[in-house]
Amino acid sequence: MRAPFSALTQSRFFHNAFNSAIFDGPVRIYFVQFHETNALKIYFALQDQLAPMFNSVKDYSKTSAGSTVLIMVYPTEEVFKTSFPNHSQEQINGNIKLFGQDIWEEETILGLIADDSEDLIPKIIKEVKLSFETWSNKRAITDDIAGELDRWDSNTEGTEYDY
Repeated sequence: MRAPFSALTQSRFFHNAFNSAIFDGPVRIYFVQFHETNALKIYFALQDQLAPMFNSVKDYSKTSAGSTVLIMVYPTEEVFKTSFPNHSQEQINGNIKLFGQDIWEEETILGLIADDSEDLIPKIIKEVKLSFETWSNKRAITDDIAGELDRWDSNTEGTEYDY
């Protein structure tokens, strides 16, 4: 995360009831202590389903802007809607679940209501996986450009140019 933590706490996405968090490389989950079980279920599902990707993006996330997924587990629907006025509605098992997604300071923000978290785990995994794939593609492009520049440098070494 490139933006300072204090900036996040002043954003519309942060709620003053958040008093706990799980930080692990490219993923940060913010929640109210009472909903720790919900947050841990999300975290362990991500670890289980995305383990190889999770490990490969950890180093990238340390140095690159736009390479953190912030998952906000809101205590109530009212608080959620304040943070995500343009949320989507997911139809799951005949019930409507609210889900928010946005970009803040280049970072991906996912938001949900704690009581819906277990039902939304597949959606969370899908969105985190998409973020990881995007970062992997960016890293591959950056590596390709760096490789081309290195080849160009080695091919033009000792060449004198008249300007």
